[in-house]
Amino acid sequence: GGLVVFGGRDEATYRNDAWRLDCASGAWTKLEPAGEAPAPRRAHSATLVGDAMYVVGGGDAARAFGDVHRLDLKPPQAWTRVAERLAPRSPGGARGELWRAFGHSAARLGTSDVLVLFGGAEDLEQRFRAYNDVQLLERGSEMVPYVLAGAPPPPCYRHSCTPLPGGTSFVVAGGYTFAPSISAEELETGRGISLTYSSSRVHTLDVSEHVLGETHVRWAELKVGGVEWPPRGGHAAVRLGPDQILLCGGGIQRAWLPQDLG
Repeated sequence: GGLVVFGGRDEATYRNDAWRLDCASGAWTKLEPAGEAPAPRRAHSATLVGDAMYVVGGGDAARAFGDVHRLDLKPPQAWTRVAERLAPRSPGGARGELWRAFGHSAARLGTSDVLVLFGGAEDLEQRFRAYNDVQLLERGSEMVPYVLAGAPPPPCYRHSCTPLPGGTSFVVAGGYTFAPSISAEELETGRGISLTYSSSRVHTLDVSEHVLGETHVRWAELKVGGVEWPPRGGHAAVRLGPDQILLCGGGIQRAWLPQDLG
């Protein structure tokens, strides 16, 4: 019966407050949980797991975050920092660079304590990168190795990821996407702008747990008929029924400036 909102950006101000909307009365209440709240940010993910909300990543005007925080929603409400940095695992279990991103998606895997993270971007020392990796985050702190099959979407951020019935399959649609790496030289010459565009591609992501003792992640692109869905990112998506998803809003990424990233 309620909606909990955390953080966001108001013009040049980044926030880290939490509010609850009572969906019956329409009344907002500011939450005052104990503990240290995450640093102010936007473009993070906030996912309900049981009676807690997990806030992962996000960014401000200077950087992308790779931390994880848990907000316990039952009294006494409290913030807990679950992880300061995440060590991602590529398919097969090899560890890579520390994970950090904004504009990624996060969805709960079925009724488990696992979050399925996909995509996102970061701006680090004048180099902008977008990602198309999947990370399985268990209990907010440990990345789970998996076996990968199929071709993923191109690197993207601010896409939508909608769970299907059962919570082990997801529909990933649209997003802002471009070359995996844009250098400072490309920014100065304007070439970086020409490398950005929006996507209208739609993929399914299936996660199968404990197949012969392994976790499997499989991608497949959907060929959608009917009226063409225009390319976009930053849209909203929600499942209306077993076989229907509503996509709403969004925009076209034509240009961007380094100070706007985050």
